[in-house]
Amino acid sequence: MATLIAVGPAASQIAILLIPAALCFTFGSLVKDWRQGWALLIAMTVIFVPCLLICMHYEQKGNPLLSDLGIDQAASHFQSGGNMEGKEARFGIAQSVIWASATTAASNGSVNSMHDSFMPLGSLIPMRLIQLGEVIYGGVGSGL
Repeated sequence: MATLIAVGPAASQIAILLIPAALCFTFGSLVKDWRQGWALLIAMTVIFVPCLLICMHYEQKGNPLLSDLGIDQAASHFQSGGNMEGKEARFGIAQSVIWASATTAASNGSVNSMHDSFMPLGSLIPMRLIQLGEVIYGGVGSGL
């Protein structure tokens, strides 16, 4: 009897990145030099993590023009704060940014937020990851 296991967005995000990242170690094993596999993984991570943090910063910060109008964008018990335009309300800003960065880096094509609704500097990151050829952690027909 098959059991259906429901996975949330966090498990999917981990799988999107973890499975292709494991191919770095597979590559190292195939060429019989684990250091090359580690070098690939570190290079991909050095590109991905700062991009993720930059995107997260600008999306959490919110729109400065709205702040000038006196609109409260601070996180509280009643609102998530930051730029929620175009984001999936169930997931919020953090998971939407992680999903956008992970899926544009790995080229799987799924979205849970609209990239054109990100703040200008926040939307720079998904576009940059797409411009890199979606080679970070391997993409469909690209990467490892």
